[in-house]
Amino acid sequence: MNRESHITGVVSALCLVFVLISVGCQQKISDRDIVVIDLAETRILHAARAARFVDSRGPEEFAAGRIAGSLNLQLPQVSEVKTEMEPSIARAKTVVVYGNNPGSGVAKAIAKRLMIAGHKGVRLYAGGMDEWRANNLPVEQAPRAAE
Repeated sequence: MNRESHITGVVSALCLVFVLISVGCQQKISDRDIVVIDLAETRILHAARAARFVDSRGPEEFAAGRIAGSLNLQLPQVSEVKTEMEPSIARAKTVVVYGNNPGSGVAKAIAKRLMIAGHKGVRLYAGGMDEWRANNLPVEQAPRAAE
């Protein structure tokens, strides 16, 4: 084998290694990676206005009642690319995602997408609106349309 063939082979091998490493380094997030917070921590973050709250429920449920100041986002609206992240979420040090209860798969999926996009402060309030309401905490509603 001549020197040029050897160099081409080495360069090809290095390119292959780079591609394999790049593919292997893609961030994989599972449910175990999600930081779940309880009602007490959620209340502290909310009272201190120390987090951006994301309500993952449908628009009708969101309009009927939500944790004050929450942003309603549906899964298709949440990108796994940081540069496409909603600006108020990208700026927030902490983001709290919630649904109705611990069974909210959409809330978990939104939390994971934000984590994949590179947000380091994502938290899941698993108790959701069911627990919030059960503890008689304040709920913000959309203003009624004039009749």
